Amino acid sequence: MSVVVSTRNRADRLEKLLLSLVTQSALACEFEVVVVDNNSGDCTSMVVKEMQRRYPLRRIVSMSENKLGIAAARNHGARKALGSYIAFIDDDAVAKKDWVAKILKLVNGKKRKIFGGLIFPDYETKKPEWFRDKYETRGWGRKARELKEGEYLSGSNIVIEKRVFEMLKGFEEKLGMQGGRLGVGEETEFQRRARIMGIQLYYEPKLVVRHVVVGEKMQVRYKLKRAVVAGMNNHLVEGQAYKVRWVGLLPYSLVELGVKMIGMAIRDRKRYRYWQNYAVEELAGAFFGLGRGLSFWSR
Repeated sequence: MSVVVSTRNRADRLEKLLLSLVTQSALACEFEVVVVDNNSGDCTSMVVKEMQRRYPLRRIVSMSENKLGIAAARNHGARKALGSYIAFIDDDAVAKKDWVAKILKLVNGKKRKIFGGLIFPDYETKKPEWFRDKYETRGWGRKARELKEGEYLSGSNIVIEKRVFEMLKGFEEKLGMQGGRLGVGEETEFQRRARIMGIQLYYEPKLVVRHVVVGEKMQVRYKLKRAVVAGMNNHLVEGQAYKVRWVGLLPYSLVELGVKMIGMAIRDRKRYRYWQNYAVEELAGAFFGLGRGLSFWSR
């Protein structure tokens, strides 16, 4: 099995991730770690070399991908990976000690083609009083099951059979983070294509990682911006061409946003102790629609 990590200018966090991987309970011969440096300008390469020196019995492979973007870096790492299964995890996450062992158990058991687990937030700074853990928790409950239509696995804790990954030609490189530019949707778009091919998605909550939540992600502005970006990428994620009916999305979304803003000021605001919760939970859908409308008019 191979663990693929795409990284860019996060040397300090990468070190924590790699430490969680080299101290896994699984045997060294059972998996490799593939680190793909996506044009880092910090000491990322030194961090990887130091880990290779300190843990010579663990297979840590380092390589570079010059094309900017997490999807491109992941695709490059997957192509070079030796394992028949590829586990993807973000460079600012930390894997539970038995993460690899549990993955191997699923691989050797029912031969799942695509599966993933639960992600808990790991706060870098003290979170605001209004901020709820569920905003940065990724999962579908505490019970293992096949996911339903509309439910998807997170890209920071997903395992894909390499043969399937190659058949589907990897992640869509127009989507996802690209350097400092916010991007989303590459994992969802991949899973949609997998479902079209009849491949089921399996959720196992015992596969646990913790993902860093920086201060920026605990701001209303970030949450709503992310919703707009998700809306703008929706046509790529859904795999659908633009349709004439999309012309009306922008004005409709503006009206919806206006109604919700009025509701926040007059009526619905009373249901929330903090206005930030209303903004994140009630306005995000309108901002998503706004992004879809903008994607049509800006194409």
